[in-house]
Amino acid sequence: MSAQLESLEIEYSRGRQPADRLYGLDRLLAIFNHYKRVPVLVLEDTEAALGTGVDDATRDRFFTNSLKLLVREIETPTIIAVQDHFTELDAYAELRPYLFEATIPSLAARTVDGLRAILAHRLDFYDIGVRVEDLIGDEVLSALAAFYDEKDGSVRHVLAALEVAAAAAIDSDATRLEAGHVRLGIEDWRDR
Repeated sequence: MSAQLESLEIEYSRGRQPADRLYGLDRLLAIFNHYKRVPVLVLEDTEAALGTGVDDATRDRFFTNSLKLLVREIETPTIIAVQDHFTELDAYAELRPYLFEATIPSLAARTVDGLRAILAHRLDFYDIGVRVEDLIGDEVLSALAAFYDEKDGSVRHVLAALEVAAAAAIDSDATRLEAGHVRLGIEDWRDR
């Protein structure tokens, strides 16, 4: 399998990949299927995939053309995270018959605990041997929870604000994220 994937990568890097990108994707999927592997395509953030400031017509074509093509023509499981405000669009309604929808619940009243669990998981995943409580105080988690509510339950916005806050903390040689760092991150991401 490794040699076949390497061959596909070499063709792509040399520009010898066929112009039809679906052919290349089908070939990639066939390699995985041959070895009894089932790849799963994941579009984890529809808003980020669209980009900022996209006009309504482009947004609608993304759902009616691009995503519909993906879910109808690519024979592999596909997960597409779609923000709630997109599910109300007519363009999304056209895509809906091809989907199985699963709603991810809001953190709701347990936002601070939920964010703490997400951060603990990330620290563990990257083998960072520090507890969330050692890096972030309760007032910081409360500010992030308020931002989560302000952004209608967008964990993506909270994590992006936290990334800006962490960079500010590193730049100032801080050993913990303080309220000022998080305020900076929140302000940076408030209007996005």
